[in-house]
Amino acid sequence: MKLSAFVLVISTGAERCIDRNLGNRCQSACHGSLINCKAGCTDGDTSCATRCEATALDCSYNCPCSTGCPAGCSTNAACAANEFCGYTDLLILNYRQHFQDEAVVIDTTTDVGRAVNFEYGWNDIENSCTIVLRGEMYMLGGSQRANAVTKINGCELESSEYHLNTPFVGGTSGSCAFYKETAALCFKEESKNYQACYQWEPGQRQTKRFPDTIYSHDWAEMTDYRYKDQMVVTGGCTTDWVYGCHNKAEIYDGEKWIEAPDVPVPHIDGRHLEVKGHKMTSDEEAVYILTGRGADFHGIPGMF
Repeated sequence: MKLSAFVLVISTGAERCIDRNLGNRCQSACHGSLINCKAGCTDGDTSCATRCEATALDCSYNCPCSTGCPAGCSTNAACAANEFCGYTDLLILNYRQHFQDEAVVIDTTTDVGRAVNFEYGWNDIENSCTIVLRGEMYMLGGSQRANAVTKINGCELESSEYHLNTPFVGGTSGSCAFYKETAALCFKEESKNYQACYQWEPGQRQTKRFPDTIYSHDWAEMTDYRYKDQMVVTGGCTTDWVYGCHNKAEIYDGEKWIEAPDVPVPHIDGRHLEVKGHKMTSDEEAVYILTGRGADFHGIPGMF
């Protein structure tokens, strides 16, 4: 499979901050602390709620790539001392080897990897949605336990007290994305033509329903574009995997899905334009698509 990449969304004019991912984790933790703080206030105690909000503002201000640390962890010594600037490890889990209770950790500052002991327990992580909410990492749904909500706690997976009332399985069917401190779990249900999308957050027993998308998006990919509070989904298929795949793109603007420019997949001997099985990411400037499968089923050809 050839590696391909192209920009889907034109620049917003924001400057790129190299520690944006750490900043997002920090902001998420600040949001979680705010919710926990307000939960400890008695009803009607506005001064308590105000103190919580002030503390959260200070927390957010000092996050990497925020107002107090615009250049990220390298802004100054105080910024470098932020807890999240020490988050340099990349954790890789392998559900096919969970019985060995091992994982791989890669130090992103040196690109050196090492095996570590990791307790998987009986938790299902195959085709789950991995997402950070309120400063904690969740794994939602999965092939064997589609209603499960699992958390990563240190070097182990633990079942949480939460439960998805709408099952979710990712991989070749569903897609998920971060959206305004919630998880968007979408395109799992064939009965709804792979257009249904749900919203979940910690403590919520019932998932909320987003408006349906314009197109079907089985085997599609979606990502958040949080710098504009949007979600973007591209490509995928209808229930007809032979002739129903496409290169359509949609953006959720907070109220509805709107059609975006088609993914610029080149014509291949007049074949149908489509992209599926791909990955997406975003930064301050744009949304990007990395690799995937086109009409030839061997990868989106060339580089854009």
